[in-house]
Amino acid sequence: MAVDDPSDDFQYPNEVTYRLNQHDNAEYVQAAEFLNYNNVRAVSVQHEFGIYGGRDGAYLLDLLRELRCPITTTFHTVLREPSESQREVMDELIVLSSLLVVMSERAVRFLQEVYGAPEAKIRMIHHGVPEIPLVEPETYKAQFEMQGRKLLLTFGLLSPGKGIEYALQALPPVVEQHPDLCYIILGATHPNVLR
Repeated sequence: MAVDDPSDDFQYPNEVTYRLNQHDNAEYVQAAEFLNYNNVRAVSVQHEFGIYGGRDGAYLLDLLRELRCPITTTFHTVLREPSESQREVMDELIVLSSLLVVMSERAVRFLQEVYGAPEAKIRMIHHGVPEIPLVEPETYKAQFEMQGRKLLLTFGLLSPGKGIEYALQALPPVVEQHPDLCYIILGATHPNVLR
């Protein structure tokens, strides 16, 4: 099942047998009926604010409330200071889920301290890294005219809380020792920041 923005003409692989219109609340209940009818034994929710429709993704709750199977929710972002609406969504996701998965110790701490999630429900699984063959770095540096330089790279969706300011604050003494260092911040602004 894929959550779909109909304005994007994304072509999903054949494994995707159900497209859920992100902005249509009624379709969330229909999706729950589809999953229940097909006797799905468990549901894995990948949660990130901005994926699901409704205020702060509240439509997702309408789907999950109707399910007759265990739910595992993987939180890709756990906010330390959520808005009231974000907090309500998170609180209900925690109640509806049998298991909560996060990718850092900090997120575990926030789930417990900010949201009161029971420790027994929480599992931490570190972010994975794709297995790619090692290549001589100078090969790629040449493409960007960075030959012979040391590179430091931050990549991904950019938003407050990424900690980029800490890297910038730490750089001056590093650059003193390594004047050929170049810090590259690569990524687009997170869609939720643009809203």
